[in-house]
Amino acid sequence: MTAAVAALRKYFDPAARKTQGAIALAQQVQAQLHAVELPRIDETLATLATAAAGR
Repeated sequence: MTAAVAALRKYFDPAARKTQGAIALAQQVQAQLHAVELPRIDETLATLATAAAGR
């Protein structure tokens, strides 16, 4: 996402409202990506074991 923001700033008019909106949106997505918690492996394996036992 950092590269996308850099490209927006390099190739588009940073003073344009649409460019500013795209940059803000990309930064929001980047912040959300950092906030996402990855599943724990033990929980994943337990869920898979439960699903396999139900077959």
